[in-house]
Amino acid sequence: MVEYPRLWYKEHIGSDGSLEGVDIADHPRTGYTLHPCFSWGDGRDVIYIGAFEAYRNTTPTPDVLCSISGVKPTTNRTMAEFRVDAVARGGGTQTTSPWHLMGFWQQHLVDLLFYAYYGT
Repeated sequence: MVEYPRLWYKEHIGSDGSLEGVDIADHPRTGYTLHPCFSWGDGRDVIYIGAFEAYRNTTPTPDVLCSISGVKPTTNRTMAEFRVDAVARGGGTQTTSPWHLMGFWQQHLVDLLFYAYYGT
């Protein structure tokens, strides 16, 4: 898993609506927005995203999602089945489990960091 600390961002949009640049900060700044990944529920200081594609472990704990280097990802399941597996990993329910599938805002966060680092 990769830990992502809380961050604020500001997107620079061109006159044609395209993204021209991104600024990020590790503290609140005027004109910056707290990334939505960190405002879910009662707020979060960090989030975790799997470094590798999901692998559904069968031993020692069956039906648990893992993020393991060098292991072929599990591909023979539906999104609904993967959601159940994610909840099984974290316990609780779909709402209370800290484990989820990677959604829009998590991908947005990774993309923002890519744009900020590479400038493209």
